[in-house]
Amino acid sequence: MPIDELIKVLNEDIQNEIENILKNAQAERDKIISEAKKQIDEEFENEKEKISGEFEKTLSLQKLSIESENRRKVNEKFTETFNEIYNETITQIKNMLVSLKDKENFILAILEKIVDNLPDSLNKSNIEVILSKSDYESLYKKVESLLKTKGIEGKITYSEIEGGIIVKVGKLSIDNSLDRIISMFKPVIVNLIYKHLPKSGY
Repeated sequence: MPIDELIKVLNEDIQNEIENILKNAQAERDKIISEAKKQIDEEFENEKEKISGEFEKTLSLQKLSIESENRRKVNEKFTETFNEIYNETITQIKNMLVSLKDKENFILAILEKIVDNLPDSLNKSNIEVILSKSDYESLYKKVESLLKTKGIEGKITYSEIEGGIIVKVGKLSIDNSLDRIISMFKPVIVNLIYKHLPKSGY
């Protein structure tokens, strides 16, 4: 499968995964925000009962203070909820990418595209291909074969990356590691999370 088609399918799979995660989490997130607002509203009502009519001005100031605190707590809870969903989403996307059926073809397609687009001024014999430790054994021979078809005797190693590939030629480093690939989808992930999170109402 061409790399452009792989990327298109990958993008669709990631968006579907995010939608599923958010759908499952929505009821719990609504409850968290609702309870936070309810708690502060109850605190205001309790304060209101303690203040007599002659302290209307004090009551008004007290209400503003409580509402301000309410907004702070709701925003704090909103941020906490967002971070929780974001981290959960990233973890599940990583798991999905690591277990892709076409993962090896995807990595090889990326490598081929990188090699084919390297400037002629670079000494391609100095190329170093870095894989994840988990992919090294299964992909070593295939990477070696691909490089040989391009007339390149490169160095193939592994590092602590979780997946994907890094290609180095001299001082040039092209990062297509798993974390780098996921970072390309960050705007999509963030927009979808904000879209599904309940509005604070303040």
